Amino acid sequence: MAERDLISLIKFNESGRDENILPLRHKKMKESLFNFLRGTALVQAFDLASETSSNVIVQCSGDAHILNFAGYLLTPDNYFFDITDLDETYPAPFEWDLKRLALSIVVAGRENGIKHSDNIENVEIAVSKYRDWIIKNYKNTFIENKYKMVTLDFSEKTDLKKEFKFESDVVLKMTVLDDNNSYKIKNIEDEIFHFTPPDSQEEKNIVKYFDVYKNTLSPDGKHAFEKMNLMDIAVKQTGVGSIGLKKYMALFKIYDGDLIALEIKQERESSLEIALNENLDSTQLQNGGNENNANRVFCAEKILRSANDIFAGWGSTESNLVLYTRRFIYNKVTFSIYKVTFF
Repeated sequence: MAERDLISLIKFNESGRDENILPLRHKKMKESLFNFLRGTALVQAFDLASETSSNVIVQCSGDAHILNFAGYLLTPDNYFFDITDLDETYPAPFEWDLKRLALSIVVAGRENGIKHSDNIENVEIAVSKYRDWIIKNYKNTFIENKYKMVTLDFSEKTDLKKEFKFESDVVLKMTVLDDNNSYKIKNIEDEIFHFTPPDSQEEKNIVKYFDVYKNTLSPDGKHAFEKMNLMDIAVKQTGVGSIGLKKYMALFKIYDGDLIALEIKQERESSLEIALNENLDSTQLQNGGNENNANRVFCAEKILRSANDIFAGWGSTESNLVLYTRRFIYNKVTFSIYKVTFF
């Protein structure tokens, strides 16, 4: 393993990103230690690769910090708990995900004024719960474990309608009606904005991309997508780790008029892959890598998530921008209102 250089790793990770947006990424990373953690998955992967590992290889999520787990509504009546982002997914030692989760618990606790001893206790509880689940289920067949779900056990005092909103309700609030009575995505400063100039080549490339994307969908997803009408596309810059990479939101009207939004994200090499192979050559990062990186995320979504997204798909644009697309799902991360139950 090459000598660790924190600044060089951060700069390497930022190669190929939009330099005009990087100041926003730096601003967010400076705001808190937890944001810094979110923006430096490569740094931790590099550290983990330098340690002795179990060599028990699994499909790691690659970025299993606590804000990448959330409760959400898949349908108006079905509450799920799952991992939300898989951009960094890659086969790696199983404990790499567990260690990133443990670190995030300590960092989040420290920022919220929790005593160090209590942070350590919380990590021990989380790891012991993980160990107990493994012990309880390791004799199960593959099929038995594959179809285990994660449910949310709510307090009787919890107002579910207040705490959880279905995506169509959220999407509606993110839109406005224009002069032609057509829905458009609202601009939000530093988060969501439209192409400049309108109808730019970049926007046209995304519209053409949907023809490629459509052919990677499952049959039910393709059937639904062919009934959807594109209303608007906007540029999106949220989170921390992905800032500076291309990200878009596309608004569609489906069937009887319901609104649905898709998130479209640029994919590059996983931080785990870079760390495992010590591939600190920015060539692939500069040009966006290859379609395998979008397919990598697509396949991991099918492997790791308990409820698959029929709108998950991938492809590349005419400008060789590698993209992964998924349904926008509104996540409510409020761990205090429920406990997670595996069954």
